[in-house]
Amino acid sequence: MDAILKKYRQHALLINRAGGRLYVVGGAVRDFVMRRSVHDVDLCVAGLTIDQFVSIFPTARLQGKQFPVFVVDNAEIAFARTEKKTGIGYRGFEINANPGITIEEDLLRRDLTFNAMAVDVLTGKLIDPYGGTDDIADKMVRPTSAAFLEDPVRVLRAARFAAEFDFKPTSRIFKYSYMLKSEIPSINDNLKFKEFKRAMEGKAPWTFFETLRTANVLDVAFPELDALDGVYQMNHHDGDAWEHTMAVLRTCCGLTTNLYDRVAALYHDTGKGNTPEDILPHHNGHELRSCDIIEELTWMPKDLRKYVKAVAYDHMRAHKYDEMKRGSKVRMLLRINKTCRGLEGFSNVVFSDRPTDETVADLSRMAEDMAAVTAITGKDMPEDTPKGEAFGLALHERRCKALGIQRINAF
Repeated sequence: MDAILKKYRQHALLINRAGGRLYVVGGAVRDFVMRRSVHDVDLCVAGLTIDQFVSIFPTARLQGKQFPVFVVDNAEIAFARTEKKTGIGYRGFEINANPGITIEEDLLRRDLTFNAMAVDVLTGKLIDPYGGTDDIADKMVRPTSAAFLEDPVRVLRAARFAAEFDFKPTSRIFKYSYMLKSEIPSINDNLKFKEFKRAMEGKAPWTFFETLRTANVLDVAFPELDALDGVYQMNHHDGDAWEHTMAVLRTCCGLTTNLYDRVAALYHDTGKGNTPEDILPHHNGHELRSCDIIEELTWMPKDLRKYVKAVAYDHMRAHKYDEMKRGSKVRMLLRINKTCRGLEGFSNVVFSDRPTDETVADLSRMAEDMAAVTAITGKDMPEDTPKGEAFGLALHERRCKALGIQRINAF
């Protein structure tokens, strides 16, 4: 923080001489208090009019459309403001940024107490009117005020911070989240994925979904996951499909920080949520139903969906690897090898799905077979090998023989 204050001291001095005050606000202050690395720095000015500010910094460039934000020497400086909700969603606000608004009033509109702190650039004084430092010490996620209700994105943000920091939400978080339930579908895809991604990369991603579930809003935020709640499954002993999914996610997070693997672990069994009633308690074909569900998640980037679908499609085959014909093994191994995470990522999810010695043995055999199969390419085929479809069949047969097959019965 000392380096930040030093960097903006001259700006603060000029603002102070005109009767205003410059503060560091938001995540930079929170991360400083938490002894985390500070990356993005948000600045806030109070006590000045826009004309006064422009007279001090004539080269300042106005950037904000909904409220005044100026870029000065590559730094963004926003004006202290209050907000009044006037419509549905995260854009329906009436904003007031007059010079009489204090930093405490500006902080009151912020979502959570640990985000509602500021540091005076001139004095270095921490301004914490709503108990952010106490909540950090207690590892609590608490709304700053009823202003939380002004933006449905805050429902996802609160759950995301619980996951990112492994903090516990207060009862008021659950209450306010439920009160915003009808507005959650208005959150745009980019904002939804942003919060989802940060939650999945946090310390305890499962907390994100458990928080939404406790608040009774999971059904509108992530209906494909909510559908797993209460779904009985015969082949797992860690609860219903929801409990199993959370257990798989926990295990996967212990193996890797990779976003793609964690998301694949989360979505590998979503097809169990819409299993036809006439085949319950079995979930035959849930792999394909999972792929269909994942394809419809258009808020998720296409490359991520592609990988998650690939894992969902083949994860059950991995648990029956010894029972597969060699031709089927070769095709599956090549599918896995073509994914962005390859066998490493696939293995992380498969083991998390069923963390047993048998799974370890299956994955070990898959790794050996993968090496044998991928070692053979088209360049290894004899020059007189027929071209076209016949060439592909001959290459496939050679790869199968590399797994010890002398006779190919299926392609």
